[in-house]
Amino acid sequence: MFNQFGWNAANVEDLVEIVDGSHVRITVTAGLSPGLVLNALSAGVASVIDKERVLAHETDGDLGQGWLRSHSAGSGAFWLGRWKANEFIALEANAEYRHGAPAMRRVFLRHVPEPSAQRLLLERGDVDMARNLTPDQIRALAGHADLAVDSYPKGAIVYLAANTSHPVLGNPAVVQALRHAIDYRGMADSFLAGQFSVHQAFWPAGLWASYTATPYELDIEKARSLLGRAELVPFEVRIDTLTSSPFPQIAQSIQATFAEAGIDARIVMQDGKTLWPRYRARKHELIVARWSPDYMDPHSNADAFAHNPDNRPEAMLAGVLAWRNAWASEEINERTIEARDTQDLAAREAMYLELQKRLQTEGPYAIMFQQSEQVVRRRRVEGFMSGVNFDHVYYRNVTK
Repeated sequence: MFNQFGWNAANVEDLVEIVDGSHVRITVTAGLSPGLVLNALSAGVASVIDKERVLAHETDGDLGQGWLRSHSAGSGAFWLGRWKANEFIALEANAEYRHGAPAMRRVFLRHVPEPSAQRLLLERGDVDMARNLTPDQIRALAGHADLAVDSYPKGAIVYLAANTSHPVLGNPAVVQALRHAIDYRGMADSFLAGQFSVHQAFWPAGLWASYTATPYELDIEKARSLLGRAELVPFEVRIDTLTSSPFPQIAQSIQATFAEAGIDARIVMQDGKTLWPRYRARKHELIVARWSPDYMDPHSNADAFAHNPDNRPEAMLAGVLAWRNAWASEEINERTIEARDTQDLAAREAMYLELQKRLQTEGPYAIMFQQSEQVVRRRRVEGFMSGVNFDHVYYRNVTK
């Protein structure tokens, strides 16, 4: 992420300098928008840590990296107390936190993969908060005297992507037909209600430069017409997705409406360890997936959805969604870089709005939903905050 600043292992010591005990000077050699630089610096990919504490645990020249895998040395509201993978994390309050010590001396996070198990623990009073209940489970708890539900808009979007190296899906008319063969509103108003809303652009609503037009709705006749003109009715296709809710349900809804349009879709559900390598290797046909921005600047998503500077398979740009789907546009690439580097804020916003609008018809995606996180808590627990991204979780103001 910071490579776009012009930093690398050979020059970073010269471009990131200590001025004094409370100031650091950074030099950005690339001609980026100042807003992009500040937004990228807010990403959670790097942290300021206590150098002396970490180096005290250095082993074989690793600069303390091995120790940091199970310890913390930052200046946040909590320390990492104990951590047992796939079981729990115990956070201990930092009494010297710069905004004052947290109200809670300890926060205990349990790894409970099954939503039904989370609900049971919550109802029994064994936990104070559950963050992964399904909409149906939350509706079933409505009116519970001791429980409250809070909603937090997220930056995560759910999309259907088409591998354009596929002999059928490489036809733009086919991808356009797929967009018309999805029941966006039906899903959002039923099994996704409260947790996902219809959103059809690559940058989330509610953030600067978001494009909120939703031009697509279920139109089977339109989808059939587009496929008929392409002489592709019927055809078969595979949809890959995750095993965890709500992805199977979304894929099943798409499968049903695709069938009405003459598309025979086969769903293959996999865990992330299997699905993501397949996607990054361009071995999918269609995929239902979720994406969150790395930082709060539209370039974070434009760089993934729109910018593919080298579409060759051997380029292996696996972090770029456009590359994963074998899609590239020289003009879109140029517009993405222009938006990234533009200094004028209003002009930059207009460029991102135009990019999002164009990707709705030119890209290999049917972007469908934006997520809202629903957290169920005991009413006596207050002060929790969940931000736009999933690493924006704040316990320092929690009281009980």
